[in-house]
Amino acid sequence: MCNCGSNNLSPRIVNTNRPAYGYVFNFPVQTVASGGDVIFGGNGPLVNISHTPGTAAILIPRAGDYLVEYTIAVEGPQMSAYALILNGVEVPNSATRYGATSPAGTNQTLTGSAIISVPANSTLLLRNVGNTADTLIGTDDGQGVLNASLSIHRLGALNNSVPML
Repeated sequence: MCNCGSNNLSPRIVNTNRPAYGYVFNFPVQTVASGGDVIFGGNGPLVNISHTPGTAAILIPRAGDYLVEYTIAVEGPQMSAYALILNGVEVPNSATRYGATSPAGTNQTLTGSAIISVPANSTLLLRNVGNTADTLIGTDDGQGVLNASLSIHRLGALNNSVPML
């Protein structure tokens, strides 16, 4: 829309929330002890989120509400339980704790998701909160496969002080 020669300026949509999102993953087989954290060996896109490959900690500099989704491939037979740990403490009310059981001769895929409130300059971990160690698989059907992944997306809204067209 052109306001050429007009004093009537069009309202604009102004996004005051910078994006923050990230994806981390792991390929090699790893054993995650009871109470241990999943190590992520690689990174996908990271925007205003940081992670060093080969470590467990995901660093989140900006406060906000985040959607976090994770997937783990565990060698069976096994009972497994995992949860998100934010700044050294499990997210309250077991809101991110998921578990699965696989029978003999099978592997299992455990998935979890939650929207969590994250303070500025936080550290996020994915922890085995179960009573047993888990082996995360490295191959399936003769191919190397991801055995752990986590994606995180900051949720936000447009600035509502300016009308939208």
